[in-house]
Amino acid sequence: MIFLRLLPFLVFGILLQTYYDVTPLLYFSLGLGVSFTVISFMPFVKTQYKLRFVSVVGISLILFSLGIYIMNVSAKNVEWNNVDGVGVYEVQLIDIPIKKPKTYQCKLKVLKAEQSNHSSINKHIIAYIPIDSISQALNIGDHLLLCSQFADAPHYLKTKSVSAVGLVNKQAWHKVKEASFASLELTLKMLVVKQKLLIKLRDVIPDSKHYAIASALMFGYKGDLDQESRQAFANIGAGHILAVSGLHFSIIFGILYFILSFIGNSLLKRIIRQLILLPLVWAFALMLGMPPSVIRAASMFTVVGIGNVFFYKSFSINTLAFVAFFMLFSNPFYLYDVGFQLSFLAVLSILIINPYIEKLYKTQNKILGYFWSLISVSFSAQIGVLPLSIYYFNQFPLIFLITNICIIPLATVLLIMIPVSLLFHSLFQTSFVSIILNKLLNLFVDVICFLDNLPFRSIDNISISLFDLFLVYILMINIALIFIKKKIVYVYSSIIIVIFLLIYYLCSH
Repeated sequence: MIFLRLLPFLVFGILLQTYYDVTPLLYFSLGLGVSFTVISFMPFVKTQYKLRFVSVVGISLILFSLGIYIMNVSAKNVEWNNVDGVGVYEVQLIDIPIKKPKTYQCKLKVLKAEQSNHSSINKHIIAYIPIDSISQALNIGDHLLLCSQFADAPHYLKTKSVSAVGLVNKQAWHKVKEASFASLELTLKMLVVKQKLLIKLRDVIPDSKHYAIASALMFGYKGDLDQESRQAFANIGAGHILAVSGLHFSIIFGILYFILSFIGNSLLKRIIRQLILLPLVWAFALMLGMPPSVIRAASMFTVVGIGNVFFYKSFSINTLAFVAFFMLFSNPFYLYDVGFQLSFLAVLSILIINPYIEKLYKTQNKILGYFWSLISVSFSAQIGVLPLSIYYFNQFPLIFLITNICIIPLATVLLIMIPVSLLFHSLFQTSFVSIILNKLLNLFVDVICFLDNLPFRSIDNISISLFDLFLVYILMINIALIFIKKKIVYVYSSIIIVIFLLIYYLCSH
C-alpha cells in the first residue's frame, strides 16, 4: 500500500501551493526531508525500531516539497501575461471546433507571437471565431493568423491547460496554412481520425439528437449535445454514461479480450495478446483527447493487462493510488478536474465497498448474478461520489439503481453496434446494421425520457459547503476503517464526527 501512503503528502503540497504561494518553504522542507532520509540510513537509527518514523518523516517532507514544486512550475506554464492590448498570433487548431450559437469555440496552440508576447509561445488558448463559410471549413492542424486581445483564463480552464480566452472579430483572422496529416504529431492525427469518424457517424445516424448522444457515448464528443439532453442524463444519474471512462473501457477491453481469446493462455501468448490490446487502448484514449478520466481508465487497464500476463491481481487500491500519483506528478492541475475527482472516488468506493455488498446475495443463475453485480457496483460507486456530486451539481438522483439496470446493458450494446455500423457503412454505404443501430438509439432515448419523467426521480437544489464535504468524507473514511481494521477507536471517532456534524448543522441553521 506504499503509493496510498505517499499520495496524501503530494496532494497536500499541491493544495497548499495552489492557494498560498509557499515557494520559500520549498527549499526548507526539501532540505529537512533529505536530512531525515539520510539520517534514517545511518546504523544507529536503522537498527532502532522506535526510530522508524525518521524515514517516514523524511519521505513525507520530500513528497510535500515535490507537490509544491510541480504546482509552482505548472502554474507558471499556464500563466498569461499578455493582457494589455491586442496581439498578433500564429496558432494551430488542436481540437475539434465546438459550435456555439454565433461562434466556433476553437482550442489553439500558439506557434508564433509578436516580440512583446513572446512568452505566450506553445501555450494553449481558446478563441471564439464567428461562424462563416471559412470557419466552417476549419480542420484540426490548420494554421491561423489572428489579431485579438486575450484575457487570462479562469481557474477551471487552467486545469485543462488553457492559458487565455478571447473573442476574435470576423475580419481579424485568416487561415495561413492547411493541415497536412503526415506532418501532424500523433495526438493530432488521432483527433483527425476521430473527426472523420464523427462525420461518418452523422451519415449513419441522420437524427441530430440521436447522433449527439451516440457521439458523446462512443467518442466523448459533447459539442452537439443540447442542454436538455445533458440535464436529462444528470436527473436520472446517468451522466457517467456520457463521460467516457472506466465503464466504456471495461466494455471495449472486454470485447477485444474476448475476440483475442483464441490466441491462448501460455506466458508468450498472454504477452502477445497484451501487446495487441494495450496499444489499441491507448490509441482509443488519444482519439478521445486524453481527458483525466480517460487517462485514469487507460492507465488502470494497462496495469491490469500487465498483471494479467503474470496472473497477478493488480486491480487494487494501491494500483489506483499509483495511477493517481503519476497523473498528478505529470499535471497537478488534474487534482481540480471534476472528472478526475469523480472517476477516482467512484473506483475507490467500488474497491472498498463492493466486496461487502456482493456477499449479501449469492446465486448460481448467471443472469441474476449479472444484475446483482450491476446493482452492487452502481450502489458502491454512488456512495463514494454522492457528497461530491451534491457539492458540484446540487442534485441527487434517487433512481440511479434503476437507471443503471436499464441503461448500462443498452449502452453496452450501443458501444458494440456503433463501430460495427461505421465499418459496414464504410464498406457498403448502407446496411441493416445501421437500421438496427438507429432503432436501438431510439429505444435508448425513449428509456432516458421515460426515466426523466418519473416522479421523485431526483432531489434538486440541495447544497453543501466545502467544509461539509470535508467532514462527510472524513466520516466515510472512518466508517470504512471500522469494517477494514475492525478497531473500536474508529467507532468512537465516527460517533464524534456525527455529533460534531449535527451541532454544526443546528448552529448554522
